[in-house]
Amino acid sequence: MTTNGGVSVAFDLYECQKQKFLTSASKEFVEAELTRLVRDSGFSLIDSGLRLYSKPDHVDHEGHGYTLYFIIGESGGFIHTYPERGTNGGTVQLDLTYCNLDRCIDDKANRFLGLLVDFFKPETVKELPRVPRALDRPPDALSVAEWLHMNSARMVA
Repeated sequence: MTTNGGVSVAFDLYECQKQKFLTSASKEFVEAELTRLVRDSGFSLIDSGLRLYSKPDHVDHEGHGYTLYFIIGESGGFIHTYPERGTNGGTVQLDLTYCNLDRCIDDKANRFLGLLVDFFKPETVKELPRVPRALDRPPDALSVAEWLHMNSARMVA
């Protein structure tokens, strides 16, 4: 993959056995565990935050999902949990963008995925296609006017 910017990677983890446990854990515990995984992968954690998503009919927050955002020295990412998905556990999605494409960073990303798999215990994992991110304008980039013209129909409320 040739790029002068970075890369975005995404992984979906299905039927995660640990989801049920996380829905009953405190927000502070979940944030501490997920940020520990970021640090243990070797990334330089700069900042993070956790957002709880609760269904209105779940007063005790049973069945809620989380989104953790994290800013790392190499870029940043998100972990999204969907405990209501699947029959034997929930779904977890990882979105990670990082720059400085040396082997060390790629190794950290792979280690991070391994730690997430170990933590959430999914039955299956799907890696989505890696997306190179360019810092310099690529030849196929559209002007704003061209992009707006092509996408005006989907931007109408």
